[in-house]
Amino acid sequence: MKKYIFFFAILFNLFIPLKSQTTKSTAQNNFDIKQSGFTSINQIGYEWEGYCKYFDFRTINGYLITPHVSLGIGIGYENYYWDPGVLSIMPVFLDLRCYFPIKKSAPFFYFDGGYGSILSYTSPNWLYLSPSGGTCFGGGIGLKTFISNSVFIIMDLGISFQKIDYTYLHHYGNIPENWTLGAFVFRIGLGF
Repeated sequence: MKKYIFFFAILFNLFIPLKSQTTKSTAQNNFDIKQSGFTSINQIGYEWEGYCKYFDFRTINGYLITPHVSLGIGIGYENYYWDPGVLSIMPVFLDLRCYFPIKKSAPFFYFDGGYGSILSYTSPNWLYLSPSGGTCFGGGIGLKTFISNSVFIIMDLGISFQKIDYTYLHHYGNIPENWTLGAFVFRIGLGF
């Protein structure tokens, strides 16, 4: 019996320092951040692909379900510069973000999906297109860095797709076609 008491006493004395070191280490790594609630992300971005370049603005308002998952709805403005002209689109989309360690800086990945409506289209005089909107989706990875307990800087790198249906107005008749614009995207912004 004395052996067991001595053994448990030694184990108990070993775990007390380990427990305090673990608590201290964890406290140094964690950042006092919001665990759940409303979240807003506002970004500007630049997208590029072989024949198409554009910039975008977007805002995503949603809910931080857990410190690791947020779900939101976003709206944006995208201005495409491509061969047939300049195209302005307003995407409305759902946004899902999954954050990894809850620290001052946390990597994440995201997925977006929705519909992009055509706001305006200008083209050279020789090309007559009648575009209409279509589905949009994208995804990527990023880094979220808190600059205070509730404000953060967010950067991401990903890929974005926008489907565009259009009718080529030709003197031989109208020809319906569609394009899917795919591009790499870099965005930076602020959130709270």
